[in-house]
Amino acid sequence: LQNYSRRNEGGRRDAFGTHEFYQLCAYLHCDPWANLPGTLLPEDIDAFMEYCGAPSSVGYGKLRASLGQEQPWTQVFRKIHVQFGNEVITFWGTGFWGQGYWEALVQRAKQSPYYDPDVFVFHLNHQGSGTYLLQHHPSFDRFTVNGYHIMALYNDQIQQAGDLAGFYEFVFASAWHMWMDNRHNDVYRYLEAARDHDKEISIYEGGNYHTTSSDDVNPPVDRINRMITSLAGGVSAVNSSLILLKHWGARTQENFNFSQFQFSPGGTFGSLQEKVRLWGGVLRSGNPDEFRFRPRYLALAVANRALMGDLVKTTLSGDSTTFSVTNRFGNGYSESKNPETMTISDIPRIHAYACQSGNKRGLILVSNDPRQTRNVKIVFPGSVKDAHAEITWLQASDIDATNEHDYAPDGPEVTL
Repeated sequence: LQNYSRRNEGGRRDAFGTHEFYQLCAYLHCDPWANLPGTLLPEDIDAFMEYCGAPSSVGYGKLRASLGQEQPWTQVFRKIHVQFGNEVITFWGTGFWGQGYWEALVQRAKQSPYYDPDVFVFHLNHQGSGTYLLQHHPSFDRFTVNGYHIMALYNDQIQQAGDLAGFYEFVFASAWHMWMDNRHNDVYRYLEAARDHDKEISIYEGGNYHTTSSDDVNPPVDRINRMITSLAGGVSAVNSSLILLKHWGARTQENFNFSQFQFSPGGTFGSLQEKVRLWGGVLRSGNPDEFRFRPRYLALAVANRALMGDLVKTTLSGDSTTFSVTNRFGNGYSESKNPETMTISDIPRIHAYACQSGNKRGLILVSNDPRQTRNVKIVFPGSVKDAHAEITWLQASDIDATNEHDYAPDGPEVTL
């Protein structure tokens, strides 16, 4: 149950493995999403299912108990998410996804006496060969995609956008294009394929940017970093996940990641020669007086506070409820490197996501208007108990506000 890392000096064991990960998830009251290697044997799946669900006197249930967890994990977590072979699908590393292999592993897992269909959720990767995998892996419960926003940004796109507000309209339009417009969009065909196979969609990494490619000469790295770490940029990244939830039914989403400050592109992961501020959301933890969170992380916290139960229908009315943006757009690893000129139309100025759980209601409103504040009136049938509502919002002086230590040395500019 320990992980192996392939380092320069050869493989070695990490101190943090599957058991420690599950312990952390239990402590945080959240569901685990395990990425299992794409090279497992059938006996490995048997052992994994025993570890998760067997009594403390049986097989790998004994090992789990010896590590301090007597109660089966299937009785601890609401859901246990399982994904195979991220390393082979994401960057063509070691692993294997030949016809029937992962399908046989999932079938084996579902035949285990410790399998509970209400707890285990098996996710099938999409990257590289999603339509092929869908055809040959019917036993998976979800078809999982990445939810990365704007994989490349070029100087001419920034110039075409005009002023700062125009640039963020381009950012908002990119999120809408990602899930709602099939033109020059690699991911959209996977969404359609999942729908054709009646397979629910999930996000295995997302709610974030992947801006790792740009111009070869004088790439706009400062603007990329400011976009990723700004109020408007952070809100747009989270809104892209909410769009997928509302319009494609993606209920299961994993946000990536927690605390990484920056990332060095290269190889499969882009052409930029400079580091970009991916992928983390937490800038500083420890002393509560010194906490710093990126606006994207704060927007995610707001969304999670409001989401509950089932989504319910919302109807928007009023003046100027949509807008359009003309620029160069491309979604996907290849398409983003060669964006095409097009107009993205019918983008909502205000995105509304309403939900209901029993007598409780939640509502998330996302403004895509970078030029003015919009007053919103909420109308719904019935009355509000005790005429009380709790409101949480992101607060900042301007749309480009940030909480980075170098951009905002005097303290966070974006707060709840």
